[in-house]
Amino acid sequence: MDDLRREAQRGADADAPGSAWLRKIPRTDQLLADPRLAAAQRRLGRDLVKAAIARAQERARNAEITRRILDGTGADAAPGSTDRAARDLALLNAGAAIYAGGGADSLAGGVTAAAAAIDGGAAADATRRFIEATHRLGA
Repeated sequence: MDDLRREAQRGADADAPGSAWLRKIPRTDQLLADPRLAAAQRRLGRDLVKAAIARAQERARNAEITRRILDGTGADAAPGSTDRAARDLALLNAGAAIYAGGGADSLAGGVTAAAAAIDGGAAADATRRFIEATHRLGA
């Protein structure tokens, strides 16, 4: 099951909106037909296994979107594009957290600080350090 979970997390469904920039993963129906899942489907039921696959695919999409934001994709993207919308939403969310935490005097100031952290690479560096620490703790 872990092999299939990793396989499902390698990219995103080819039918997903804006998927041209997402890595391709096997479609849910392809994964359900995999004989390695037969025992799990018999034990847990097809619907539960299908839901687990869908969650893995969604995590893969979200991880790819986050990587693209931290890599700076979207900063110069056209308004209304998937990359731009994802970046704008991330900036608003991070900006609100910065403001609520007292790191800025206004929501606009929080958004400006969030953009500076992303554009300057500090957000990507902090994320990389966090991932490395959680991998060390999980080992």
